Amino acid sequence: MNETTTTTSPQQTAAAAPKPGVLASVYAAFDALPRIGKWIVAALALLVVSQVFRFFVIPVTQDLNKRADRAALLLEAASIRAEELPADITSRAVVFGPNAVPGRDITEKERFSNAVAAIMKKHGVADAYGFDARPLALSGEVLPRVAAQFGGNMGRTAAELKFSGSPETVSKVIADLDASPFIDAITDVRLTYKDRRVSAVLSIERWGVNVKGGGL
Repeated sequence: MNETTTTTSPQQTAAAAPKPGVLASVYAAFDALPRIGKWIVAALALLVVSQVFRFFVIPVTQDLNKRADRAALLLEAASIRAEELPADITSRAVVFGPNAVPGRDITEKERFSNAVAAIMKKHGVADAYGFDARPLALSGEVLPRVAAQFGGNMGRTAAELKFSGSPETVSKVIADLDASPFIDAITDVRLTYKDRRVSAVLSIERWGVNVKGGGL
């Protein structure tokens, strides 16, 4: 029976040995330091951690706490005011949803037309609809305090919207127009059904503030 003897050099043994990880290498380097060196490294690490907490962690935590406190106060105040409202007003708020204070008419007109265009594009009728908008005046008794903040009077933009499509498409368009926060009212809806298509003519409105002195 023959025996085979294998000789391994020190270089081969070192190459075959697994390399230590990064943490192991750092620990080995730290362990090799004299005692005073270890104290210096520990002090520097503690200083870095304390500065991170001082300039990053603590300010972020304080800011989040302030925001949470403000939100809690707003919610508490809103809850108290809601309890004081008559039942018919709270029920209407649930049915009609949240309201927003109108802004400047020039801004509201742009939002108005952009909202209509986005809804038409969503339902595939972007290139086949008519949108004729015109400004209309409102009485100075309508939301006078809101209008006074902008130095003007309340006004509205009324538009006649014409389009056609399948019954499903027309119903979805009308639903999205009614749900849009940039369309304040649908005052008239006229539908004509022919050859499995529906032609729709809608009167829609957006309110805003007409600023005095040529603000538009």
